[in-house]
Amino acid sequence: MSQFTVSVSKDLKDLIPAFLGNRLQELAALRAALEGGDIEKLRWLAHRMKGVGGTYGFSEITLTGKRILDCTNANEHAEVGKLVAEYSTYLANVEVAYQ
Repeated sequence: MSQFTVSVSKDLKDLIPAFLGNRLQELAALRAALEGGDIEKLRWLAHRMKGVGGTYGFSEITLTGKRILDCTNANEHAEVGKLVAEYSTYLANVEVAYQ
């Protein structure tokens, strides 16, 4: 069993593959913004993560977005890199249980 299992309504089953695909694109954008030192882009992406995660039942995405946003606002950029790495691990290992 996955380290990260998310319970999602079976009504959302058709939407989840695209949702997770979008999160992978988001991860690539986070990495690019981090490498380029684009703090505003990191903030924008983190803010979006905060809003979208809970909508589909992925509270960890919301929490990670909040943490990234807090770190960018506090100029803790090294911590942002750690959070992006954790997000990558999460996305690579999350499993969806439809209910």
